[in-house]
Amino acid sequence: MYRSSLVRLPTECLNQNWFLSLEDGEQKIAPWRLDYNHHRLHSALDYQTPAAFAAWCSSSDRPTASLQKNTIP
Repeated sequence: MYRSSLVRLPTECLNQNWFLSLEDGEQKIAPWRLDYNHHRLHSALDYQTPAAFAAWCSSSDRPTASLQKNTIP
């Protein structure tokens, strides 16, 4: 786990786990973090998974910035 960053864990994760040490916390949080960051639907991403959103962002099917600017009423 990346220790130097300050990460806020949702209450959901903290309510499900009891940490006996820093290492124990890292082991228990790793699977939760993987699921949260890669597999869960996020409302901020229009209820897509981060992987699906990243694929959409890199696809050529979405409008370019110039097209988006011109289509806004």
